[in-house]
Amino acid sequence: MAKTTKTTRVYLTVEVDDPDYLHPSPNDWAKHGHKKMDEVRRLLRASGISDLGMVNFEVEAPTLCSLCGGAWEEDEDGPLCCCAAQEEWKVKEARI
Repeated sequence: MAKTTKTTRVYLTVEVDDPDYLHPSPNDWAKHGHKKMDEVRRLLRASGISDLGMVNFEVEAPTLCSLCGGAWEEDEDGPLCCCAAQEEWKVKEARI
């Protein structure tokens, strides 16, 4: 039996740069990206290029620890990312 590869989808990705103004909030950047998606969609329609599917909007927004900046992980005993987050969680739990 011969091994074969079958292409099932082809994607073109356009990444939106950080907005030019100072210190945008994460929501501002997402709104900026959505606006750019609409502009790209309009330009593609006007270009007359055929065989294009849809233009999607996708935001990469991982949950991070506000204290160490690492990926947020937790279990039933609290956060796992750093000692400062663990201490903050213990203090919060003691108040409850």
